[in-house]
Amino acid sequence: MGNDRPLSLVYTPELADLRKEYWTIVLRAVALTLLLMWACLPVYWGALAYSARMTSNLTAWFIDRDNSRLGHALWSDINNTSSPGPQLGWVFVDGDSAGSDQDIIDAVIGEQVWLALVVEANATHKLATARQNGDSSYDPASAITVYYSQARQEIATGNYVVPLSTALLEKTTSAWATTSAQQYLAQIYAQGEVNGTALELLARAPQTISPAVGWTTVNLRPLRTAPVATAVTLVGQIFLCIFAFITAMANAAARPLIQRHLRFSHYLILRFAVPLVAYVPMSLTYTLVSLAFHLPFDTRYNTASGFMLFWLYVYLGMAALGLALESMITVLTPKFVPFFLFSLIIANVASAVLPDELQPAFYSFSIAFPVWFVLSILLPSPPTPCLPCAPNPHRNL
Repeated sequence: MGNDRPLSLVYTPELADLRKEYWTIVLRAVALTLLLMWACLPVYWGALAYSARMTSNLTAWFIDRDNSRLGHALWSDINNTSSPGPQLGWVFVDGDSAGSDQDIIDAVIGEQVWLALVVEANATHKLATARQNGDSSYDPASAITVYYSQARQEIATGNYVVPLSTALLEKTTSAWATTSAQQYLAQIYAQGEVNGTALELLARAPQTISPAVGWTTVNLRPLRTAPVATAVTLVGQIFLCIFAFITAMANAAARPLIQRHLRFSHYLILRFAVPLVAYVPMSLTYTLVSLAFHLPFDTRYNTASGFMLFWLYVYLGMAALGLALESMITVLTPKFVPFFLFSLIIANVASAVLPDELQPAFYSFSIAFPVWFVLSILLPSPPTPCLPCAPNPHRNL
């Protein structure tokens, strides 16, 4: 009975060999984890660290259909801005070359450009006419239309594209409206005499003086119509990788029970077939859970087709992640494959967390990783809104 009493881990000589083995395992795991942190964390940190310096890679079109004072003045201010901090990469596009509204929408949706700012035709003339006639129906927001697609990349549009364009428009339109109002008021009070008729007309339409010019923002692909998409995309892909890892570890634990009795060809079939079959119900469950929380599958295709395509791409993404884990179990053994799992997640997330334009050239490897590819397809794409009656546009007056 005396030999059954608890022993001290630190001082008992009988535990010397076990104590050495214990500390070897623990310290080796800590050392490998520290190396993994130094190797992998900078990859993810670096994916986000330089985005604010690279916003000029986010191309924005300035389309001047007005071809008059307003369009010329706005482009002059935007093109010659020297404000410190991030700026979009503005490109002037002639109104005739830009084509119709639908052509511009197709360019934004087709990811040729991140944002398109359109100074509408006769914007300057319409404002002047509204002032002269006292047109109370004049809408300042009709002068400019801004198109963008939130679902292309929510972080880039939310942190850079929309805030930077909004701040620039507020500055440039306010400056132009102030100058224009001063010039018009100077005409009313020309030679020290008040033009009573003009003043009365101005009182009928005060919005022609302040704000005079505004804009309408049209989000062509709103992500917030389906908030669950945030869970389905980037974070959801991490979940899929973890599910595939659980399957790989279970397969590795069960395989020794029968592998010695199998031919090599049958062993290979077992290695490939079991995970690929297991991913079918897993990807289906992932898709069904998304359906239960009203992820829209009918935005580009009908619901049935959208569901099947979503399931297919989820399965392919899970297979790519899972088979990578399956292969590395052979090389690293189940004891060390968790370290590869972390590396796999970091590499995939870092390459997909921001668009290529906001990351250094080092991250061009993203196109070879499944999460980047799957995310480029799974982001929701609601139907193109009918212009000029876009659904619930954000109006800046």
